[in-house]
Amino acid sequence: MYNPFRRATPEEKERARIEALLKNCRNIEGMLTDTAEPLVYFTYEVRGVTYHAAQDVSAIVGADLVQFGNSLGPVTVRYSTSNPANSIIFAKDWNGLKKNEIKGTSKHA
Repeated sequence: MYNPFRRATPEEKERARIEALLKNCRNIEGMLTDTAEPLVYFTYEVRGVTYHAAQDVSAIVGADLVQFGNSLGPVTVRYSTSNPANSIIFAKDWNGLKKNEIKGTSKHA
């Protein structure tokens, strides 16, 4: 039964936020700076403003903090164009660590 007065749980809100970022976002290069269970810390710059962010990856199946710890350095960050502080580097169906998805960049061997 649908309850119009029921409030969304924090997990439901986070899931909706990540889904929105996966659908409507931009990719930008960022830097993975630290890991401290269950958080990963990263920075990125949008229009001259540097953002420092953290993402809780404990609820994401398959998220391995050892993988993050070994990958300190460049990452691809997905951020909202209407609110650049809203960002992620890891989701169930997307990973900013796998490859640099920013258009116009090249890999150096």
